[in-house]
Amino acid sequence: MNNFIIRSHEKRKVIRKVHGGYGTVILARLFEGVTQSPITVFEVIMEKGSKIGDHIHIGSEEILYVIKGKARVTINNTNYILEEGDAALTRSGFKHSFQNIGDSELKLIIVSSTTNILKHVFNIILYPILDKFQDRNTIKQKFIREE
Repeated sequence: MNNFIIRSHEKRKVIRKVHGGYGTVILARLFEGVTQSPITVFEVIMEKGSKIGDHIHIGSEEILYVIKGKARVTINNTNYILEEGDAALTRSGFKHSFQNIGDSELKLIIVSSTTNILKHVFNIILYPILDKFQDRNTIKQKFIREE
């Protein structure tokens, strides 16, 4: 497999009633398991009238970008209407849902990132270097809060 090019049609999975919602959602998790980044990218295609139900992510944020269609995004019980080219941010701990309210399919890109980026910087870059000089657990206790 080429880790630099992902064909979303090869990754797509059909899911129904996502997070207690309704309708059909086609989901592709792009670059899963091939990056060292704390970021996950999803392609999401929702059929007309479908909904991804209320849910919360602890320790991660999501940016939702509308490629095609019209969505109702509910964040902490406040509704927002998004159309092509619009984006929304959901913070860690915020209850949110997405619904296709347009006349055709809704196509989104969702980028999910862990909120404690410092933890990932230490894990990926600094820990291997610092391991050579002192105890890794001491550094972890001083600089990184466990989630």
